[in-house]
Amino acid sequence: MPTEEDLKRAALILEIAEAISNQFRAVGPVPPEFFPLPQKGPDPHFGLSRSTYYDFEKRGLLMLVRLRKAGNQRGKVLVPYQKALAAIRKMANG
Repeated sequence: MPTEEDLKRAALILEIAEAISNQFRAVGPVPPEFFPLPQKGPDPHFGLSRSTYYDFEKRGLLMLVRLRKAGNQRGKVLVPYQKALAAIRKMANG
């Protein structure tokens, strides 16, 4: 049987957990550091195509991250989120 002190401690813990949860809701979702280059169609973050990211890289607006095992020709291409956002802002401002 829990004591009165145990119940007070549990209530305090619940209150703290709710406050922390509310803070995270206020901040919103945290963007990823990297996201995979879309295989087909637009990416889920900015709605841009694969060729747009290659164009940004060609113009020097961002550098894509290529992950592959030694000796392999194929691998995974990742887009750095913050660099993509900066490239989009730069393009929007001319």
